[in-house]
Amino acid sequence: MKETREKGITLIALVVTIIVLLILIAICLAMLMGNNGIINSAINGRERYKESVSQEEVVLNTIGDYFPGEKKPKEEVIGEVELDGDIKIVLKLYGTEINYDNPPNPDESVFLHTEGTVNTGYVIKDKNNGNEFVWVPVKKDQRLSLLVESEQNLTDLKLVDPLDKKINLGLPNKIGTKYENNNIVPTANGRYKVTATNKSTTKSVTLVVRSLYAIDTHNDYSDAYGEVSTKCRDVEDYKQGVNSNGGFYIGRYEAGCTKKVRSNYHLNYNITIDELVAESGHPVCKQDQTPYTFLTSDLAKQLSKKMYPNTARYECSIPTGAAWDRTLGWIIETKDNGLGLSEVMYNSIGWGNYRDAEFNVTRGKFSIKNESNIYEYTDINDTFTKEKNELIVLTTGAAPNRNVSNNIFDLAGNIIEWSSERTDTNYITRGCSYENYGRQAAVARSYGGDSMSGMEGFRPVLYLKP
Repeated sequence: MKETREKGITLIALVVTIIVLLILIAICLAMLMGNNGIINSAINGRERYKESVSQEEVVLNTIGDYFPGEKKPKEEVIGEVELDGDIKIVLKLYGTEINYDNPPNPDESVFLHTEGTVNTGYVIKDKNNGNEFVWVPVKKDQRLSLLVESEQNLTDLKLVDPLDKKINLGLPNKIGTKYENNNIVPTANGRYKVTATNKSTTKSVTLVVRSLYAIDTHNDYSDAYGEVSTKCRDVEDYKQGVNSNGGFYIGRYEAGCTKKVRSNYHLNYNITIDELVAESGHPVCKQDQTPYTFLTSDLAKQLSKKMYPNTARYECSIPTGAAWDRTLGWIIETKDNGLGLSEVMYNSIGWGNYRDAEFNVTRGKFSIKNESNIYEYTDINDTFTKEKNELIVLTTGAAPNRNVSNNIFDLAGNIIEWSSERTDTNYITRGCSYENYGRQAAVARSYGGDSMSGMEGFRPVLYLKP
């Protein structure tokens, strides 16, 4: 009798356990699959998150360039941007990337590759005189691609370029629920903004472009001198050759003089190019040279052409605005090499010779500016410390562990450099000088007359022909 009762109790316990387990399974299923269950909550949470991110991107693209009270660059989207939701927008830039280990050589009988790669700064050197240049890559045949899909018929769609000009999208009278165009020609470096509207809502996205051989009209340069004119006269110069060759060579150093150091004694606006060369020497582009200053823009251009008279394969001149801005855009793209958006666009004190910079120099020469603008250079035999608020001009490449990016020296500070960029009324120099502050960054433009001073020099560029 005892044995039968124990078996009965065991059977009842088993049944009860099964029932409890079934109840628990039902509760779990309800928690997972119900309207307010874990799975649906996760799905809804994901959708809410995506929507909040999209809304945040729209807000960020409409606020000022700096966060309140701080000088910070806002986050950029470069290359491609996508917005999901009831209006989907995809805007991207594409082009043909040249996958070569060795960029085109201007003249193999003259130039030899000495160091660096396309990503770190591919350096060529003149075997005869030691001039050095660095390759700046540019993607070929770049275009914008735009895709817009809406749950309702679109009532308006516009694409605005960095010059705040509306790009013609060739829209039909009725756009419908989808628009696609893969062949939009970009106009300049900077911000492109797409705004799409249907009956219920308006959405927009912003894409930053810096890979073009074009001026950069980005409107968040910190303390740059003036705004970029839409009438810059050099925007098409050398463009065809840059596109067909996939880039250009920029001087590794500021141009230097090989004879008498130029100073206030040389304020002669009537000097001819031959008299200038006889007086201060043939210009060079190599390390440890005194910068070639007290030049007008026209003299700087003539001197650059003296370095390499026009050949069938390439031409030497001063940088166009497009060449300068593309060089800086490339430095930002290769930020793993040490510099990024902040250092190039907002404050270049960390890699430039500026009034408020402090750093050590272990080679070359320095000159302290005096009231008479007479430049007398002193050799640096051990270590020279450039103090804050000292006005010091250095020989080219004098701070190789600091004032350099992608194997290019002194793009920020030291001497301000003539460009061929022009407006109707002004000549334009780039990069600022030892008299400026670091917040007047490498990207800065200075507007004025065709003047001569100890701050103004130039950097040669080799433009390959188509």
